[in-house]
Amino acid sequence: MAAMQAVASSEIEASGEAILACAPAKAFEPRCSAALLAAGADFGITYNEKNGKISAVKNRSPVLRNLNVGKVIGSAAKGCGGSGGGHEMVGGATVPAGIVKRAVGIIMEIARNEAGKAAAIASKRVGTT
Repeated sequence: MAAMQAVASSEIEASGEAILACAPAKAFEPRCSAALLAAGADFGITYNEKNGKISAVKNRSPVLRNLNVGKVIGSAAKGCGGSGGGHEMVGGATVPAGIVKRAVGIIMEIARNEAGKAAAIASKRVGTT
């Protein structure tokens, strides 16, 4: 149920050639992030404002190949007074409940930037700008 609610309430955006999705989750944040990928996103992040938990995951799309989710989420969490980490494809963090959206915003901005860089490189390779 939580995963379906996350997909239904997600904010979806195209950035370069990547589809990024962000959604609140009341529970099971990692499962909810995975559901965003199953729904078609290249990068999914879910967060719980009450307990400060954040979960993010990416697919194997070459568009986000240089994005290490664990490093990004860990860095953003630390910068917001929390802790986190993970692996290249998946990460999780806990931050103080009052600043969850700030941390999520930082993570989303990094994902947008990475997707934009990949799109710029791809357009140069095919000779378009």
